[in-house]
Amino acid sequence: MRHGRAADFVGRVFQYGSVKRAFPTWKDFTSNFEKEFFLFDEVADAALILESTAYFQNGRTIDEYIDSYKALWIKADYPDGRHLVLKFHRGMDPKLSRRLGNITTGRPDDSKIEDWLVIARSRDFIMRTEEDFHRRSALTVLTASRPTAPILTPVTAPMLRWRPTAPPTAPVRVSAPAHFLSTPVTPSLPPGVPMDIDRLCGRPVQDNTCRRCKQSGHFWHDCPKRFDLRHIMAEELVS
Repeated sequence: MRHGRAADFVGRVFQYGSVKRAFPTWKDFTSNFEKEFFLFDEVADAALILESTAYFQNGRTIDEYIDSYKALWIKADYPDGRHLVLKFHRGMDPKLSRRLGNITTGRPDDSKIEDWLVIARSRDFIMRTEEDFHRRSALTVLTASRPTAPILTPVTAPMLRWRPTAPPTAPVRVSAPAHFLSTPVTPSLPPGVPMDIDRLCGRPVQDNTCRRCKQSGHFWHDCPKRFDLRHIMAEELVS
């Protein structure tokens, strides 16, 4: 009794000098203590809380919720019955409430609140275990699917850098349709006809007689006498 209202109460008692002077009889002490720390109407206060949303679980554990709910219905002097079971379902976590509502086999009687408290604890444990299992499984799958960069050591790095690549494949030739060709296709020669390879075939052989010195074996622009004035050609004199 060292903090809050309790410390103030103790301080006022010590002002009398002794407990005997403050409370001559035990009845005086109990009545004064109840007025100081007990609610004016504890039953009405507990009933008001149960008729509101103040008793809801709201993130608390199922054990904390059950303990507070049980203390409220005892203070409010609510009889055991369907009314308490309905309020219990209304205030608990929605996921747990749906699980309890889907029970078909081994479902407790709707008027037995103590049976519902027991099954709520067991189903809450199962639900939390399943959620923890799925959470761990999701983390494992995420870690396994995440690509990891290869660790290159000084020995393996050159090997990976100079690894020979596969030889290039030959390009695939795709022939265009006939109506897309800009020039007509030359028909192939029938078997047995030789191809005309030499472009000069059939042309007359040019005379290699020099027009300057009238000797064969070279042309006039390569003539050794092209520097001789006596052999200058007429077109050269004009130019």
